[in-house]
Amino acid sequence: MGAGVASEMSQPGTPTDASRDWRALRLRAEAIARRVREGQHRGRGPGLGGDPDDAHPYTPGDPARAIDWRLLARRGRPFVRLRVQEASVRIGVVIDRSASMAHADKLGAACELVASLASVARRTGDRVLLIGAHAPPGTPDRRAEALYTQLRAIEPGRGRTLASDIPSPGSLGDGVDALVCVGDTFESVEPLVRALAGARHAPGGRRRRVVLVQLISREDLPAGGLVGSTLAVDPETGRRVAIEGGAVRERYAEALDAHTRQLRARLAPSGCRLVVARVEEGTGAALRKLLRAIAPGAIPSGG
Repeated sequence: MGAGVASEMSQPGTPTDASRDWRALRLRAEAIARRVREGQHRGRGPGLGGDPDDAHPYTPGDPARAIDWRLLARRGRPFVRLRVQEASVRIGVVIDRSASMAHADKLGAACELVASLASVARRTGDRVLLIGAHAPPGTPDRRAEALYTQLRAIEPGRGRTLASDIPSPGSLGDGVDALVCVGDTFESVEPLVRALAGARHAPGGRRRRVVLVQLISREDLPAGGLVGSTLAVDPETGRRVAIEGGAVRERYAEALDAHTRQLRARLAPSGCRLVVARVEEGTGAALRKLLRAIAPGAIPSGG
């Protein structure tokens, strides 16, 4: 064997303090949510907003906040737009706590994504609930503070998988309308698919929307240009593995791509959606993808 090059591919660690401070997390999340066009989801009853085709001339008794000011400027008289009201949706979230999530601060990125989703949800009257955590009663602000604190407290650990943390359909009950699971998916495909597909079943024969966000980083790939023997560390077991050859990165990338294709193919029949996001693309890009998956058509391309 040639000269060895040590490469800690996925060494467990702790995300940075800045990414785990709940106040900083909240500020970043709210800034990201402001930059991302809010997703819309349809419910029952009249509401505000909608398409210009739904506009009608203002008449006494119409709410002033329903006036379309752009139409007023174009047509010289006030018009009101009514549309189907946004439904209040409760979104449950499961974050992968496996040891590999500590690498490249994927756990910090996942928490920031969930916090940003919660900030969008607050603006639309919806709620984001961290599955397995206590949701205190009180004002939206108090619940939001509790969520950020809970996100800050999440720690990765060996021996955990995302699949094992996804609750059974019965335990979700009527309290969750949609389920979002965020992780790097570095685990066996079949148990994860079974858990996600099972979560689709809601009481009364309803189908719950389930979205899996595969959050990965370019740092998950071993460094290029490796020669001789490369020492990699399995983040889940801590076992060191020697890998030979200079094409390690290419083979690993091919394996990761095949893993993602298998996930997508196995999830498709169940109706679960897969969102692939990279840490380097930023939370805003991941949030746009997630909102489109939760409410298809809500965020226009490039929005």
